[in-house]
Amino acid sequence: LDVSALPVMRNDTTCGRGNDYSNTCLGLWDNGQDTVYAFTLSAPKCLTFEVTAGLTEFPGILLSAACPQLEPCLHWGTSVGTAHAYAAIYNAYLPAGTYYLMVDNNSSSGCLNYSLAITECPPPGACCVGNGVCSVTTQANCAGQW
Repeated sequence: LDVSALPVMRNDTTCGRGNDYSNTCLGLWDNGQDTVYAFTLSAPKCLTFEVTAGLTEFPGILLSAACPQLEPCLHWGTSVGTAHAYAAIYNAYLPAGTYYLMVDNNSSSGCLNYSLAITECPPPGACCVGNGVCSVTTQANCAGQW
């Protein structure tokens, strides 16, 4: 998977690819067929990974530096909420190296049609709280004035 030019947007499926990984940090979300992408970063980068699927398809994603075992998981995300159509890994700070991203699911059909988005994290900035204390963070994590 080429992540040298961001954002990366890709429509894909796990259907017909088999359930090769079923004992990972995803728990129940690794019970379906899975797709694994490999990518290499030539320099450190902060990335966000988002998977959107159909309603009640229960996607899960994990990021690892090891394959074929995919353990230990560096980051992972599973679907939540009432629709169960979305899973994400936000603000994954990664040093240069090779990584493996697995998309899996816990749907009744066992396979998943999905959209994958890989974006660069928003740049950090200053977040100031009422007492005048400021810290460097992302806007999403700011509980004060950005």
